[in-house]
Amino acid sequence: MTFVKSNFGHTRHLALAFALALTCVTPSNGDEPAQDASAKRGSFSVLLIDSDGKPVEGADVGYPASLGETARDAAKRDGTEWEYGNHQRSNDTGVATFPELPEPASPFAIVARHEKRKLIAIASVDWGKVDGPVRMTLLPEREVVGRWTCEELAALGRDLEHEGRAGLVEIDFFVGKRFAIALAFADPEFRLALPPGEYKLSAKAGLTHFVEKTFTVTSQSGVQQLATFNLPATRATLLEGHPAPEIPDVVAWKNGPAVKLSELRGQVVLLEFWGYWCGSCVYRMPDLFAAHDKYHDCGLTIIGVHTDLGVDEEEPVDTVERLDGRLTSTRKELWKGRDLPFRVALVRGDSTSYGEGIDHEARSTAAAAYGIVGYPSCVLIDRRGIVVAPHWAPNEAGIALLEKVLAEE
Repeated sequence: MTFVKSNFGHTRHLALAFALALTCVTPSNGDEPAQDASAKRGSFSVLLIDSDGKPVEGADVGYPASLGETARDAAKRDGTEWEYGNHQRSNDTGVATFPELPEPASPFAIVARHEKRKLIAIASVDWGKVDGPVRMTLLPEREVVGRWTCEELAALGRDLEHEGRAGLVEIDFFVGKRFAIALAFADPEFRLALPPGEYKLSAKAGLTHFVEKTFTVTSQSGVQQLATFNLPATRATLLEGHPAPEIPDVVAWKNGPAVKLSELRGQVVLLEFWGYWCGSCVYRMPDLFAAHDKYHDCGLTIIGVHTDLGVDEEEPVDTVERLDGRLTSTRKELWKGRDLPFRVALVRGDSTSYGEGIDHEARSTAAAAYGIVGYPSCVLIDRRGIVVAPHWAPNEAGIALLEKVLAEE
């Protein structure tokens, strides 16, 4: 079975699949594209020079890079404030050698930085055409400062903290179509060193939608200030404290007849939005099994809201038999032969607008109604039909909250 990485579910976002660039580009210096290469996947090297053409020794190189909360242990491990995937350091000839060439479909750019000299370069490499050293010119880095806001939450006097955890804003920086740097932070302001060039950022917090922005880093000296951008709150976030909407456009039900949420007043309800295609979903499903087994007799009702892949399905998953067929290997390999013990609502994948100003779409009308951005997502509803936790998770804090809600009359 092939699993698809769900939306912004970290690491997270490091495995997002993106279209390949057709040329090898270094935005900091415009190096020539590499020549065609054979399909061999052996080692490869990166040659780092400065603007005078001299080799740069002791630079950190990798693909991709991260900093902020995601890289807080990097200084202890690698002696650098940044963390690098596939980390290497350049030798006295400016060469960093990697033991294996990535697959042609790899979505990552190469990042090279010398912290003490404040030099940096990013190369958007066509991995299928690497033949010989990848040449990168490190230029003086420029500090870029940006700010975000969430106008809807601010109007409600709320912040990004939820479930007892500080809300992190996560920003991915791209060069061309390749993912270069991940940044995670809890403050309304971020700072990042970049070489001159063209960039796109994709920003999100746990309670907001994605926002994409493009910007240019110039070669001037001093700090460059980016325009403040707004992160719109998800409908799920804004549903907290309000009645849960009914699940729209259900085409079939597994493990029981159709049911409306209004018919479940007096029960505590968990709505688990998932898909057979989502690795994170099926791997965490046994945690939902355990919650069902332990709390069902205490008044807990779990409903799985299953969404298929829509236009990417050869055959729509619109019957119980088709869903069961998709789950054959999952039940055997991950669920120890067990089937889903609770009711499942099957909804067809159908790209649906989240609303005005949101430039990406929900996977289904049900996902749009609840503002579901990533999979899996779980919504906790109390006995009165009120959304208590729009981002519930079956972890220690989530179970404690569930038990608290179950104890309420």
